[in-house]
Amino acid sequence: MFITVEVKSPPEDHYVIVPKRNHLPVLISNVMGTGSKYIVNIVKDTGLHVKIQKGSCLGYAEPWSRFLNDVDDVIPLAKRQVSPLEVKIANVEENPTTQSEESFNSSIQGLQALSFSVADSKEHDMTQPNIEGDDIYSPYHLRQLQLQDSDLFPLIEWIESQYDPSDAELRLQSPATRALWLLGSCLEVIDGVLYYKWINQSERKPCLVVPNSLKSDVLLHCHDSKVAGHLGQQKTLDRVKQSFLWYHLHSDCIDYVKSCHICNQAHINHRAALKRFHAGCPMERIHLDILGPFNTSESGNRYSEEQLVFVDSHFHLDQILRRTRLRNLQHLQSVVAPGCSQYFYYGVANYVFPSRWNNWDSDVGFARDVYVSFGIHPFLAAEGVSKRQMDQLDSLTDSHLCVAIGEVGLDYTTTCICRPCHNPSRCKEEARRHQEEAFINMLLLARRKSLPVIIHCRNCGDGSAAKRTLELILHHNLADMKFYLHCFEGTIEELTAWQQLPTIIFGVSGKFIRDNTGLEVITRILPHQHVLETDSPFLSPFAWCPVNHPWNLPVIAAEVSRLRNIPLSVLTWTVNDNALKFFQMPKQRE
Repeated sequence: MFITVEVKSPPEDHYVIVPKRNHLPVLISNVMGTGSKYIVNIVKDTGLHVKIQKGSCLGYAEPWSRFLNDVDDVIPLAKRQVSPLEVKIANVEENPTTQSEESFNSSIQGLQALSFSVADSKEHDMTQPNIEGDDIYSPYHLRQLQLQDSDLFPLIEWIESQYDPSDAELRLQSPATRALWLLGSCLEVIDGVLYYKWINQSERKPCLVVPNSLKSDVLLHCHDSKVAGHLGQQKTLDRVKQSFLWYHLHSDCIDYVKSCHICNQAHINHRAALKRFHAGCPMERIHLDILGPFNTSESGNRYSEEQLVFVDSHFHLDQILRRTRLRNLQHLQSVVAPGCSQYFYYGVANYVFPSRWNNWDSDVGFARDVYVSFGIHPFLAAEGVSKRQMDQLDSLTDSHLCVAIGEVGLDYTTTCICRPCHNPSRCKEEARRHQEEAFINMLLLARRKSLPVIIHCRNCGDGSAAKRTLELILHHNLADMKFYLHCFEGTIEELTAWQQLPTIIFGVSGKFIRDNTGLEVITRILPHQHVLETDSPFLSPFAWCPVNHPWNLPVIAAEVSRLRNIPLSVLTWTVNDNALKFFQMPKQRE
C-alpha cells in the first residue's frame, strides 16, 4: 500500500510519526518521490516515533545527533549536514488491510529495507545492528530462519506451547538444544522470534538467538564491518554478546578472528621460525628446555608423553555429514570424537559430486585444519561431463583452501543406467570413453592451475584400469605432474609401474584390516611415497562402525606400523610430512 505523505520542516528531534495500529517496521522510500511529496509503503505500524536513515525505519526516536553517532554504518559527512525531514503520514484509511509479506517483497522491487524490531515498549528496543550492511531482516524472516534451524525449532515449539519436555526427550535433542534449554527461564518468544532476556537487567536489550544460517553474517558484521575495524578476539566477542546468543558463541568468535586473513597479515610473529637440528657429529649431545607439566612414573622419574597427530589425506566430508545427518565438521567432531580433536591435525576433504560442491563452505565451517579438493567421480563422468560443470570446477579450484583436483580417473566397475540394457558392450565402451575424456580435461585443468591430481582407478582385479590410466598420463606428456593414487590396493607389479612417475604418493586406507589383503605391497611402498587415508565414510576398518570417520586413522597407522615393523611415532612423522609437502600445507597449524 503506497500513500502520499507531506514533508514539513523538522522539529528539534527529528522523527517519523506513524499511526498507532499494528507494529514496526515502516518502509520509507524517498527515491520514489519528487518535490514535497514522497511515497511511503506501510508494512506494519505503531504509534511510537521511529528513526529513519537512508529511507529505512531503524528504531525508536532519539535526538538525531545521538543517532548519527550510534549508527552501525559510516555516513558521509556531506549527508550529515542535511537536515532530516519530518514525515507525517496523511490520508490513511481507518482500517487498511494488512499487507502480506509476499506482496511487500514484490512491491519494494529489490529495495532491501527490512529491519529487526519486535517490541512495542521502550525496554524492548531491540533494533538490531544491520548484519550485512544493506540486508536487514524482519521478524517474519527471522522466525522462518529460526524454524528452519533444527536446534531452535524445538525450543520455539516448547515455549509457545508452554510444554516442559522430559529428560528422555531432551536426551534425543542436539547438544545445542539441550544447552539452550537450560536457559529456559531467560528465553522468550517476542513477536514470533526467540530472544534471550537478561535477568534483573531490564535496561539491557534482549539478545537474538541466532540460527546457524546467520552466524557467519553476524560475525562478519561484528568483526569485518567498517565500524568494527577488525577488532581483536575479546572485543569482537564482547561486541557480539551485546546483541546475540548461540551455542558455542565463544569458540566460534575466537576461531573466526584467528582465521581472518586480514588480521593475520598484520600479525607479527615474534618467535623465530622452527628449524631442524642437524647433528655435527655422531652421538652429539644437545640440551633441550622442555616446558611442563610432566608425568611422574612409578619409580619417581618425571617424563613427557609424546603427542601423536595424524593427517587424513583423503576423506569425503559431505558424505559423512549426509549419512550422520550432522551440520559441519565441528558438529561431527563433538558427536563422534569428543575430546580427541588434538589427534586430527590436517585433513583433505574430497568433493566429487557436483550437486554437493556448493555446500563445501558450510560443511567445513570455521575449521582451520581442513583443506578441500574438487573433482568429478568416474561414476558420474561415465555419463558425460558438461561444459558448465567444468567451468564451475575451474572456479572452485581458485579457492585458497583447494589443494588438489580429484578424485578423478577410470572405474571399470561402472554399470550403465539403462534399465534394461539392450547393448551392454556398447554402453561399457561409451562409459569408458566419457571417463577418459573427463580425466584428460581435468588433468589439463590441474596443470594450468599447478595443482596435484588425486587418481581413482578400479577394476575387477585384472589391473586394466590402472594400466590404462597410466598410459593416458604418459601419452599426453603429463608425467611431470604430482599424482596421488588414493586407496592403493594393487599388485607389486602395478606399484613398480606407477613408481616411474617422478612425483607420486600412494594412499593406504583401512580396507586391508578387514579384508586382510594387500599386506605385502604395503611394505614395499617407499617411505617418501607413503601417506595414510580413511576414505571415510567408506572402507571402515571395523565391522561395528558402518560410517567411517577421520578419527579412525590412528587404528590404520598402528596396523601399518606393525606391518612395516617401525615405531608408530616414526611412521606418523613420515606419512604426515609426505602429505604436508605434497599438498603444500603449512607445517605449523594456525
